Amino acid sequence: MLEIIKTYGKEAFTISDNNIIVTLKFPFMLSNSSTIFDNLSKAHKLVLDTISVNPSITKNEIAVICGLSTARISVIIKELKELKIVERVGSNKNGYWKINK
Repeated sequence: MLEIIKTYGKEAFTISDNNIIVTLKFPFMLSNSSTIFDNLSKAHKLVLDTISVNPSITKNEIAVICGLSTARISVIIKELKELKIVERVGSNKNGYWKINK
């Protein structure tokens, strides 16, 4: 953990009551997404990070992990869908989230 703090700084850690999320920045940009992802809020990026770790996660689980309300998660996902950054593949029960890069 000390190595992570040395390399990425304390800002790599997001700590809530039930979770510790470690976000590691890589020294490259995703090819088609640099302008879109750069303009996203911290909450939007946190939701995307959460989905990337577990694509079959539910909105309720995202809300718990991110420390946001389910209503706020629904709004964020709606906005990410409108930007064509995420899409739902399959049903709500058996589907998964796809992040378009």
